[in-house]
Amino acid sequence: MHRSSSCGGRQSWAMLGRGVVAAVGSLSSVEPSSPGLRPGSVESVRHARLGMLLTAVTAVVTGSTVLLLGRSVAATRDITVVAVAVLVTAAAALWLPWARLPRPALAVFPVLTMLQLASVGKVAGPTVGSLFTGFLVLAFLYTGSAASRTEVGLLVIPANATWLVLVGVLGDSGVKITQGAAIRFPVAVTVWLAVGLVTATHSSEQRHRHARLLGDASTDPLTGLGNRRALTPALARLCSGDAVVVVDIDQFREVNTRRGHSGADVVLAEFGQLVRVGLRGGDLAARTGGDEFVLLLVNVDPRLVAVVLGRVRESWQRNCGDVSFSAGAAFRRPGESAEVTLVRADRNCYRAKEAGRDRWVLADEAPAGPPGARPTTPVPLAGTVAEQFEAPNPSAVA
Repeated sequence: MHRSSSCGGRQSWAMLGRGVVAAVGSLSSVEPSSPGLRPGSVESVRHARLGMLLTAVTAVVTGSTVLLLGRSVAATRDITVVAVAVLVTAAAALWLPWARLPRPALAVFPVLTMLQLASVGKVAGPTVGSLFTGFLVLAFLYTGSAASRTEVGLLVIPANATWLVLVGVLGDSGVKITQGAAIRFPVAVTVWLAVGLVTATHSSEQRHRHARLLGDASTDPLTGLGNRRALTPALARLCSGDAVVVVDIDQFREVNTRRGHSGADVVLAEFGQLVRVGLRGGDLAARTGGDEFVLLLVNVDPRLVAVVLGRVRESWQRNCGDVSFSAGAAFRRPGESAEVTLVRADRNCYRAKEAGRDRWVLADEAPAGPPGARPTTPVPLAGTVAEQFEAPNPSAVA
């Protein structure tokens, strides 16, 4: 009877192991679906997968070892139940939106690992439980790479309780402190902290270095605005009703001839600075060519676009009155790709230049948005733009 139960347990753990491998393998091929995610967000998704792998390996190894050591059927059953519960919880946690959750939330995986280890120590006893204390080092290694030094320090609390259960200090009969446990305990804590803190420090430096490199690669060095690399993911996040504005400095070749290359660079740098000051917090500006810029304005209507461009133009005239710019705007329509919206904005910019330069052309109607958020009927821009300024300014061309 015991032999039959043992064989059945081996088959159950073999099936569980194959299921874990298949699940982790399938999840590892899934990439974050939201376009334009920050690199740190993608990294959080990858660390969540690694956390699931840590939990799964701990559950399968501890359960299989207990089974092979010939523990009782009841002990094997209890450990299997806990392992399955931990794996189901870890798998469910894996589908959380890790790209939007704070990094400390990744500590759920080492905590689940420790729960599995503590159950093994409680059911199988210290003789078997002490074999798995090394998994606590892996938990701190994972936490150091996925979280921060703060989470590493906080993880010592559940790790202490888990270790004490594994070596038999904490049990059903109370606390039993032996001389060996008293010597090994501070050594174990020192190793955990050393592994976790060193890994966390190295990972933090790597993340900061990566962020600096990514920022440098996504920034135009002359103007301080974004470049095409920064514009691409921002366009992917553009929502229906957001505005794309293409801005082009008028007759920049003549500016280059009059002022020379260094003088023209000064003009571009000053224009970039004024654009940064004129935009709102959630907007983005990028330099996409020699004298061409793209602005992404979030949750606006034609009136607000005109206000932003008027603010930039007013400051620009005070600083560089002999150089003008033209602009064209388009609002992303429902079901339209951001690239098509960009093409329409670029076309409107050319219309502004053909109409005499030193002006802007907006869309011929307001975007359709959520009920009550924006008008849903066409709004003529003649007059709508002019009402924003007392002095004559570039008018919208229908």
